[in-house]
Amino acid sequence: MSVINELIRTEANGTLSFGNYSLAAKSKVEDFEHEGDLYKVKTFKEITKIERNGMFVYESVPGTAVKDFAVTDTTVTFKVEGLTASMRFSRTALALAV
Repeated sequence: MSVINELIRTEANGTLSFGNYSLAAKSKVEDFEHEGDLYKVKTFKEITKIERNGMFVYESVPGTAVKDFAVTDTTVTFKVEGLTASMRFSRTALALAV
């Protein structure tokens, strides 16, 4: 997995991907429409954050790249990758109850 250069996008499987932990300066995309919801993403090397319809959904410190992000009434699932000064990490198929 790599960073999301366009900051947020809809994947062919209907999920979202977002985040770019390689950016030195904060970047954001507002009012990204996906399945009737509006998303706002802020991302750079220090933080990645996404909101859905004005409500907090995900935040990571340091910044990350998130792929296959899906939200239902009861779960949030995604894959995440990030880079810190001393190690690279990757996690897959996380599911959280909301």
